[in-house]
Amino acid sequence: MAEVPGLITAAPLPVPVRIARRAWRLRRLPLIPMLILVVFLVTGIAAPWIAPHNPERGDIRARNVPPFWVGDDTQLKVVVETVQTGEGSSQISLADAGRKMADAVVGDEVDVLIKKGGSTKYLFGTDHLGRDMLSRTIYGARISLVVVGVVLIIGGGIGVSMGLLAGWYGGVVDELVMRLVDIKLAIPTILLALVLILALGQSFMIIVVVLAIAIWPRFARNIRGEVLQLKTMDFVALAQVAGASTPRILIFHIFPGVVNTLIILATLEVGLVILLESTLSFLGAGVPPPTPAWGSMVADGRDRLAVEGPPVEPQLDGAVGQPAIPTVEQNPVEPAPHGNQEVEISIAIEVGPGRTGRLAAAIGKDIDPPGGYIVETALPIIFQQAAEAAGGNEEIGIT
Repeated sequence: MAEVPGLITAAPLPVPVRIARRAWRLRRLPLIPMLILVVFLVTGIAAPWIAPHNPERGDIRARNVPPFWVGDDTQLKVVVETVQTGEGSSQISLADAGRKMADAVVGDEVDVLIKKGGSTKYLFGTDHLGRDMLSRTIYGARISLVVVGVVLIIGGGIGVSMGLLAGWYGGVVDELVMRLVDIKLAIPTILLALVLILALGQSFMIIVVVLAIAIWPRFARNIRGEVLQLKTMDFVALAQVAGASTPRILIFHIFPGVVNTLIILATLEVGLVILLESTLSFLGAGVPPPTPAWGSMVADGRDRLAVEGPPVEPQLDGAVGQPAIPTVEQNPVEPAPHGNQEVEISIAIEVGPGRTGRLAAAIGKDIDPPGGYIVETALPIIFQQAAEAAGGNEEIGIT
């Protein structure tokens, strides 16, 4: 294209400058809230395709796995000939140390694996039932999204209808609706929800009804104020003169005027509904298990918040990763008189650094454990092994 003499043309701006100008124009938009909302919607809608595992099925062998950014938990222990009772957190037997270090001798210090770290198979770790936390978090967003949608449709529909009627008719209808709103707003929402759930039972529909009851007064009060202003407008008077019925005026003339207010109210109620649903789930009155919900997930993990470091599974002072099976040692003693036979059993179960559960029991006597962590299903096996190993008048020590 030939240049026209005397015509001044501006050179195009550099690309970085144009990008900066567009970003400056977008500065007034709520970009961060929009990003959070988009992530929430995409996660909830596409949960079956992006969740790596089934949120309701767990692997008990992979229970309490920490997140992937948590490394292995090791502890330095001293090699001794025989671990003393109650010292399993700081000592390791020479036989067990030999499995880790072929040249281990008494007095050496060995790093012992206490708890394996996380892995990329379970990015957020697993819960006490071996269920993937990332998958449950993703599906929890879907549950919250479904609850929000249904509650806003039901509660918002009731509130808008009551607000339209109260604002249009006024008088007794207005007083009745507003007094119902005042009564509802005066009652604590959580307390009302707990009472209704305890009385009606726990189910998804009950949760939806309870939350709809909780939010409809806010819609009713705000819509009623808008209607009081709109019904005095000239276009409403012209519709009445033209012979339009009351339902037609409310639906085609009044309702379009309150849509903007309705959208703002619905947006503000999204966070409240999610918070109420999570609170009820945390208190055990929300979405029934095993359906994943954010509140119930927090409730499952609240007992672990005060624990320092990753959890330690109960295990004996044996090889790391091996089953916690007690070993039986026979110590011959002087023969006892025939007749009443008494075999004394002493059991020490190591459950972590500084925490040991003990059981002192005697066959033929009442079992009176002084405390500690006792695996009841293993006790018959222990007693059976002790009785078979005794075979006579011998004292059995299980360590």
